[in-house]
Amino acid sequence: MSKFEHSVSEAINYWTVGFQSKPREHAFRQYLFQKYKIRSVIGFLVVAFLSLFFIRADFQFLGGSDLLRYLLGVRIVFVIISIICLAMIWRTHSETFFDRLLVGWTLIGVTVKTIISLTRPPDYAYDFPLDVLLLLFLFTLTPLPFQGQILTGTFFFGQSVVMLFFFKQIPPLGVQVILTCLILSYLLGIAISWYFNYQRRFEYDFLCTEIELRQKLQAAVDELKVLKGSLPICSNCKKIRDEEHHWHPIEKYISDRSEAEFSHGICPDCVKNLYPEIADRILS
Repeated sequence: MSKFEHSVSEAINYWTVGFQSKPREHAFRQYLFQKYKIRSVIGFLVVAFLSLFFIRADFQFLGGSDLLRYLLGVRIVFVIISIICLAMIWRTHSETFFDRLLVGWTLIGVTVKTIISLTRPPDYAYDFPLDVLLLLFLFTLTPLPFQGQILTGTFFFGQSVVMLFFFKQIPPLGVQVILTCLILSYLLGIAISWYFNYQRRFEYDFLCTEIELRQKLQAAVDELKVLKGSLPICSNCKKIRDEEHHWHPIEKYISDRSEAEFSHGICPDCVKNLYPEIADRILS
């Protein structure tokens, strides 16, 4: 890693996977804010559609019981909540409000998913492979900071483990396989979430630093360009006029627009003109 890359990486907190500087973190979130909002809208619509799509399974397991009506009510309420959250997310300009709203909606969605799982037979385990995929989804595709993804992923992982041990009657071998997949998915999700959040911030900071360097380089080039072309200079005192029509000594004008520094001496011709009596002795 070069010194430049090392200085960029030092700006990011390895534990929270956020910038050490709050203004830089805010600028980063604003940089990706519109993209995250679009991703959230797509996620809301997909989840709401799936919530209605699996109503067919509710009829299959519950028939025409009262529990079916309650479950349908839960699904419809969740879709309404999703639409309200969708409208609020689309209109907000605050990343803090965006994070809180998305975390709240995700926790509600996980709770609804748990309620639906409770209506399935105790030996029904076909929803656990979906849990493994959803767990990875929460860690990799949810547009939240690292802490938000950890919160929602841990909540989902915890409810899946509780369902597995306390509300399902699955053979021991099946429990071991499902638990192993859930743990691996959870740990892999944390690793992927950390990497993605860190890499995005690293690339953003690298880009910002590169832009700043380019701006400084361009400013230096613009300064050097001032010393090119025709310079208006006084024929008597040799002062130079700048673009604002102010006159400056030639030494100051050049020093302000370049890295040149002046040290004063006296040339042989001036020695002869100023000190003709001792000129030969000085020059010798």
